[in-house]
Amino acid sequence: MIAALQMTIDAPQLVSSEGRSPQAAQKRGEATGRNEKLRSIDAERSKIDRYAMLQKSAPIVLAINLFAAFIITAAGWDRVNNAVLGAWFGTMVVLTIFGAGYWWLQTKASTSRQSLFSYTRKHVVWMGLTGVMWGVLAPFFALHDFLGVAVFPLVIAFLTASVAASAATSWRAAQAFSIPTLAPLCAAYLIFDEANGALIAALVICYLGALADIGWAMQQTIMRLIRQRIRSNNIADTLKRQLEAANDAESRYRALVETSHEATLIFSPDGEIIFANKAAENALGAPAQSLIGRSSKSLLHPDDFGVFKALGARALSKLGDATPVRDLAFSNDSGGYVRMSGRLINLLYAPGVEGFVFCGVPSAQYALNLVRAAG
Repeated sequence: MIAALQMTIDAPQLVSSEGRSPQAAQKRGEATGRNEKLRSIDAERSKIDRYAMLQKSAPIVLAINLFAAFIITAAGWDRVNNAVLGAWFGTMVVLTIFGAGYWWLQTKASTSRQSLFSYTRKHVVWMGLTGVMWGVLAPFFALHDFLGVAVFPLVIAFLTASVAASAATSWRAAQAFSIPTLAPLCAAYLIFDEANGALIAALVICYLGALADIGWAMQQTIMRLIRQRIRSNNIADTLKRQLEAANDAESRYRALVETSHEATLIFSPDGEIIFANKAAENALGAPAQSLIGRSSKSLLHPDDFGVFKALGARALSKLGDATPVRDLAFSNDSGGYVRMSGRLINLLYAPGVEGFVFCGVPSAQYALNLVRAAG
């Protein structure tokens, strides 16, 4: 509230049109630089958040991969070379354990930017190796006439879709898995299935393209959501800082007004006193609490109330401007009157004030101040 009173003291600064253009251009340049810096920071923060989400979803990818490997091994057991299939499954288990161990170490060690970037790079490599392991099954199963069994393509479709959804925060990771998984499958159908191989291979290619497109769209959607959240947080932080700064300024200006030698009274639009400082207490000989709630009619001498009312009407059309007040009689606690001079300011528009502010001193002191100012 009191911060708005400072406006009544500060004089407006007029800037010539010649000086405004270079300053405006400089300010626009500074604003552009700040915006570019903020965009760069937001992009970096969104990437960090995206990689953090990838790290959190990694256990889901590991679990899906191991579960699918178990299903394929169980379905292919006794249909293909068990030693080769067993070695493949053992390799998948080792890869899964390695991926889970590295994920656990990284989550326990640090969540810093460098750690997240390092984990993401290694996770992409792990996804690529796992995709290669799935890819080698296609020609292996084709040699054993297992491609025609529906469980293999269905599991591959489920696996790639699940991984694409789980790794949506990293399009590279999803593609590092899908391409080496589906490309050999496509080639196996072309080579080993003369009847429908071309058609199935075309469907696999379309499926791979759809996965890539959907994965890219999901990543972009996640990035937009992260950026919106970051902007919302930035706005909230800015508003919080502004509120704290306003509160600090409020406290400072309140201290200034409370300790000012000028009596300060704030009148509501209805003419009731809603604030009185210490100087007003001293000038009128009454505590602030007894002044608050009194009407201007009961405070002013009957001969001066009309003058004060006219001054208020004049101030009503002069937002923020000071209207001089000369030698009005205010009633004091002893039953007499104290003649006060000063200024009346319309701060009805100022949040927290919303009233007419009178700042003044006893008329004798006011005249002395004028003499000193003239000297």
